[in-house]
Amino acid sequence: MKLGLYQAYNILISPDETILVNNNNKVSLFAITKNGLNELKQFNVFKNPSRAALSSDGKRLAYSNTSGHIAVHDIETGNLLVKSKCLSKEGYSLHFVNNDTQIISSEWSGDVFILDIESSKTTVLNSFPLHNSTNLMPIAKNRFIVIGSILAGGTMAYNLQIDNNEATFTELFSSYSHRLESSSFICSENEVFFYGGKSKQYALIGFSNSIIIVDLLNKKHIGTIKAKYLSSLHFVKSDTEVIVGTWNNIQIIDFQDLCQMEQC
Repeated sequence: MKLGLYQAYNILISPDETILVNNNNKVSLFAITKNGLNELKQFNVFKNPSRAALSSDGKRLAYSNTSGHIAVHDIETGNLLVKSKCLSKEGYSLHFVNNDTQIISSEWSGDVFILDIESSKTTVLNSFPLHNSTNLMPIAKNRFIVIGSILAGGTMAYNLQIDNNEATFTELFSSYSHRLESSSFICSENEVFFYGGKSKQYALIGFSNSIIIVDLLNKKHIGTIKAKYLSSLHFVKSDTEVIVGTWNNIQIIDFQDLCQMEQC
């Protein structure tokens, strides 16, 4: 089901799967309904928004742009709570931490940092030897996996535990053979994103022009689907459906139907 002719640079789904956040020329919040998307609000403090995050209670929205600047709003009032240039470098990840009082983010070349919403202070937690694609995958409260590619072409990952402005890092793995089995998120030099479903059986690996479907339990490649200007993938409704975002549209596709498709 196509949700409308909305271009999607990157999309975010709320934990209860009722709200979709779309980043394009502005940041738009939509209610997900049976008939498609119903736009609720827009935010456009920055040009070229790229990533977004929702607080655990759904009351705050954070987003960054392609210059690496970050803004946080109260969703109900629209009030701007903080606006910061941070490290002024673009990145992939954006998450609320420490009881929604801070934002953790990463920039492409390996710096992981905290933005405090009240003080507007930016603190670099660590600089990893990563290249071009540094991602943060949440695995528990204030716990993440930091993962990215290195210049030699491999993939490295670290466990990250946050306690206020302090962070503890331990290496998780640094070899290609562990990528699918050791985490539910992957990135490498050419990949855009990776999403594993709630059951952890199936993985969707997204490239700019294709989607690869992998059965993790049986270690089997299910298929490859062509996709033009792919930007986002999200499993929803207990892994039965997938939201696919491209530069041209956003659509919900039944997972079994997606496995049979040649192009989306």
